[in-house]
Amino acid sequence: MNSPLCILHLEDNQDDVLLVRDLLQKDGIAADITPVGRRAEFLAALEWQKWDLVIADFCLLDFTGEEALKMVRAKYPDLPFILNSSNIDEQTAIENLKAGATDYVLKKNIERLPSAVRRALAEASERARRQLAEDELRRSERQYRVLFQGNPHPMWVFDLETLQLLEVNEAAIHHYGYSREEFLKMRLPDLRAPENLGRGQLPELGAQAEGIVWKHRRKDGAVMDMEIIWSPLAFEGRLAALTMATDVTSRRRIDRHNQVFGKLSHQLSAVTTAPAAARFICAAADELLPHWDDFALDLYSAERDEVTSLLTITTIEGKRVPIPASPQPKTAGALIRRVLARGAELLSATEAESKPGTVMIAPIRNAEQVIGVIFVQNRLANSFSARDLDALQHLANQCGGALQRVRVEEELLHSQRRFRDLFENSPDAIFVEDLSGNVLDVNSSACQLNGLTREQLIGKNAIDDLVPPARRETARAEFHQMAAGQITWIESESLHADGR
Repeated sequence: MNSPLCILHLEDNQDDVLLVRDLLQKDGIAADITPVGRRAEFLAALEWQKWDLVIADFCLLDFTGEEALKMVRAKYPDLPFILNSSNIDEQTAIENLKAGATDYVLKKNIERLPSAVRRALAEASERARRQLAEDELRRSERQYRVLFQGNPHPMWVFDLETLQLLEVNEAAIHHYGYSREEFLKMRLPDLRAPENLGRGQLPELGAQAEGIVWKHRRKDGAVMDMEIIWSPLAFEGRLAALTMATDVTSRRRIDRHNQVFGKLSHQLSAVTTAPAAARFICAAADELLPHWDDFALDLYSAERDEVTSLLTITTIEGKRVPIPASPQPKTAGALIRRVLARGAELLSATEAESKPGTVMIAPIRNAEQVIGVIFVQNRLANSFSARDLDALQHLANQCGGALQRVRVEEELLHSQRRFRDLFENSPDAIFVEDLSGNVLDVNSSACQLNGLTREQLIGKNAIDDLVPPARRETARAEFHQMAAGQITWIESESLHADGR
């Protein structure tokens, strides 16, 4: 022992005090022994010093060793306490041992006292170590509850050999929808969606550091993308792994949507016809909502309250088949008018007066103007969700501007073609000139009038090159008046290629 023991000796016989001191010293037990013989002295000594051991006679002048034991246990439950008496019977000794005495030594066997002291101190040391270990265990359990049970991420422990789930936290129970009892009857593959069942049984080793994504399935059948991070540990004597799962479904869906919409935006910026735009939009719908059976995109005219089919695709024996679009517009039905007025709707096929299944319809807008509708159907009931409807409406919003631009460009092209037909087929000679009178274009009648080809006429000055010299100044003045809006027509003469 490095430092002397502090022993409180309750004894009113001075010879016994000296005997105990000598015995311990002779046995090599270094001790500072403080003798007290009265109740008040004993109580005071308990207050002013920390003791390693109490040795107490059983019978004293003003109280007993039994009372002293109660005082010690009330204040120091783990302090070693040895009874040392000449007249204690075995039954009394046993009762005091049950009450908390560490040992008892009869004075007639006083030579046993050193070994009893050593044993009492060893037991106290072992008890202290055990208490420390229990405190550490309780602290560890509190940390476990905070880090595992209190973790907001789903966590579980599984056996690395059998893949049996051994423990699960509240976040996993809430997120997956299984009870704790249901979880503990499952193996790791039971959490996985069917499309993941072909992958390896265990997460790859890289998941320990950076995580990998698995498709898991909730109790209600909903599939989610879960990023899994795990690390090996010993759990209740078994080689196991602690797993933390993070639901990245929304993040991955947003990333996928951003990719789809970014690609679509690039495609629509270069498209020149409405049918081509509709095909790109349909391809985007296939990436956002891959489980549809029927797709349609119709253009809407508010002025005429009519819809015109732009693209219709159905699924026959697992293959997507386009249906030729009818060029004839049709009056918008009640459902179309309701969607145009209220916004996107998720309907049963019965409500949509369609084939069995689930239908989504979303209006296509350019700013506040409705210019079309997108229709998507799956032939299974309850196959689309509100989240799918949001995705369809986002798609409709994405394509509205491009469809309107293409519509305007097509109308402009149609107008230009009509103008060109009128221009080319007019029996009157038509010249297109700039404000200086330079010829920019001519029709065939103008070529016949002047006896020149279009190439020969373009670039000439209508006044300097095509008007007889005697009329040029008058023609120039009248041309400037017309350019200024002062007159709307003039009559003049024109030179033929042969000089007439």
